[in-house]
Amino acid sequence: MEDDALPAGTLVAGRFRVESMLGEGGMGRVYRALDVVLERPVALKVMRALGPVAVARFEREARVAAGLQHPSVVRVFGFGSLDEHRPFLALEFVAGRSLQALLDDEGALSPLRAAHLMRPVLGALAEAHRAGVVHRDLKPENLVLQRAAGMPDLVRLLDFGIAAVEGPEGERLTQTGLICGTPEYMAPEQALGRRVTPAADVWAAGAVLYTLMAGQAPFSGDTAPEILVAVVKQPTPALPKTVPAALRSLVEVCLQKSPEARPA
Repeated sequence: MEDDALPAGTLVAGRFRVESMLGEGGMGRVYRALDVVLERPVALKVMRALGPVAVARFEREARVAAGLQHPSVVRVFGFGSLDEHRPFLALEFVAGRSLQALLDDEGALSPLRAAHLMRPVLGALAEAHRAGVVHRDLKPENLVLQRAAGMPDLVRLLDFGIAAVEGPEGERLTQTGLICGTPEYMAPEQALGRRVTPAADVWAAGAVLYTLMAGQAPFSGDTAPEILVAVVKQPTPALPKTVPAALRSLVEVCLQKSPEARPA
């Protein structure tokens, strides 16, 4: 990525003051920033340079994501562009531990806890799907345990930054043929660069549930292409017999290669 990082103290849109960088990847950089109007921390996601059509698409997707109200969805506080090419999102800052960190620290979770943690995530995805939004990057790193009074395991779903959104006439705003996401949790059709639907998120939810109970992702490899080939061609490895049959069946049907064979 080009060296265009925002230094600490940069004021974005006259409102969000950059404090430090939290991380970066192929899609852009994420900063911790302060909303100087409401005096609260935010996660400021600045995308890499995009063309004008992609910027317009990003803004439409941000408006849809901002309308999601499920308590497990991280709220969008604002969006815009640093210049004509680099859009940004100001998101609720969530302090907590990701489910990946939980796995790294504790290993595989009990089936009961895994199911408990994933229930609100499925509710959040259901609301997004009703709004025409497909997340496309559901994974343990994007699911954060946030401690709240009376809710010891409040799971928050992060990062709609690569979400795909249906337009008012049903056209897909994220172009077909663009492969983005995390290989271990990509549905086969997503791995092949085909049009994604809510069924891709169902696959990812099944893959995450599998990972929580088995302690490792269902498909693996030494390189991203090897993982994608496994996702597309290999059968799903069996879960441990300690996992109740009903949960094993649920994961199995979520991880069907054909989108039409997965549950709603």
